[in-house]
Amino acid sequence: MSAAVVACAVTAFLYRSHGVSISEDALVVHGDRRRQIPWTDILRLDVQRTLGVSHVAVCTRNGRRTMLRAPMSFIDGPFDRKAQILTDRWRERR
Repeated sequence: MSAAVVACAVTAFLYRSHGVSISEDALVVHGDRRRQIPWTDILRLDVQRTLGVSHVAVCTRNGRRTMLRAPMSFIDGPFDRKAQILTDRWRERR
């Protein structure tokens, strides 16, 4: 039980500076470095589930697949709503 609590605390600490923001022209990925992915370069957004944890994967025209560290269902209660917002915004802007 205590190992699970420690794992949750460590995960929350490591991912607190990671996330995404939305601009008119791009999906902006924040993390160890900042990266902008233009909406027109995104082919699709997929929700991937691994070991019971859901992530959003961004598939781009150049064949690259980027797993977003946030939102993540394990530490982010409104994950489904946030994933839907990202998908809706991409559909509006592509």
